[in-house]
Amino acid sequence: MATTAELLDLEIVSTRAESVRFDVCDPNLSKVGELHPAAPAQIDNTATQQIKRRLSSLLISSSEYADINPLQHRIRPYWVLENGDELPLGVFLFADASTHRYSYGTTLEATCVDQGLILAQELGASLGFDSGTSASDAISQTFEAAGVYNAEVASSTYTLGSPIGWPAGKGGTTYAKVLDDLCLMAGYHSAYFDNDGTPIARQATDLSTATATLNYLDGGRILSGSIIEANDLLNAPNRFLVVDTSATSGVVSYALAIPADAPHSYQSRGFYVTKTIEAPGAGNVEQAQQVAEAYYQQTPQAYETAIWSSPADPRHDTFDVINYRDVNYLEVAWSLRLAPGGPMSHKATRVYPL
Repeated sequence: MATTAELLDLEIVSTRAESVRFDVCDPNLSKVGELHPAAPAQIDNTATQQIKRRLSSLLISSSEYADINPLQHRIRPYWVLENGDELPLGVFLFADASTHRYSYGTTLEATCVDQGLILAQELGASLGFDSGTSASDAISQTFEAAGVYNAEVASSTYTLGSPIGWPAGKGGTTYAKVLDDLCLMAGYHSAYFDNDGTPIARQATDLSTATATLNYLDGGRILSGSIIEANDLLNAPNRFLVVDTSATSGVVSYALAIPADAPHSYQSRGFYVTKTIEAPGAGNVEQAQQVAEAYYQQTPQAYETAIWSSPADPRHDTFDVINYRDVNYLEVAWSLRLAPGGPMSHKATRVYPL
């Protein structure tokens, strides 16, 4: 029997048998049933959005309509391979549900999103952290304030250089916004829920030293005629200015200029294209520099962008490092049709090495 890697890499085997299962879970993620959609649904994972995963075109037939409670149930799809391995694709909450009444019964057409919906709610109480608090502790406490207690937060040496706070009841501040601010300061990717539904906060990826999670090479799994390569050099910043907006004793800032040999550098263009990044709590120049470098690694305005299609591969998660044609890229989006044999689309970017 072929291994999971052999089946998905399609190097040793040329065909495979597979299916998709949809578990229905309660708020504690205990399975309470299964769902059998009337048509293939689709998952879109966009790393640059606060709520990253979307499960769309979920069509629930009249025979299962009464079994689904959109306010309570979660949907947990699995990609099931012929060797028995099951690969999870996330945990989804109902975000929109429309009923359609027919003579034979009622159906439901739904759009679901991942558990980022929980973090997208406004603060129920003000959040604040003292100077000297580690960024990882502040991130963990923010998850817990939102009612998320199983987060995996990478350890960080970054500590807040000055006190920082977010008031409740003012400006519609959400837990996701607080996490975005803290993750930026710590040099993390924005917080996300992985394929298992686990909340994650981890260091931003340095593509020059990272080991690729998956490979898409010439002559391999890239579908013929699907490659689009582009860049955003006309609009991409060549200087990143970090400012600690909470500083009380003088301005704390750091300006990161991209290398002179980059095609969109100041030396090449003759003028600066500046991106200002507010980092309250940075506290000192060294930490402001860390914020600038982390932001640069994951900025959506990239040096190069690649888009391609492939056979379905449920191993993809969020912020994966992809070896695309022998160069490391950061995957920022993918779309997967939840039906055997369907194509999977990918979008990945890379920035000019610092």
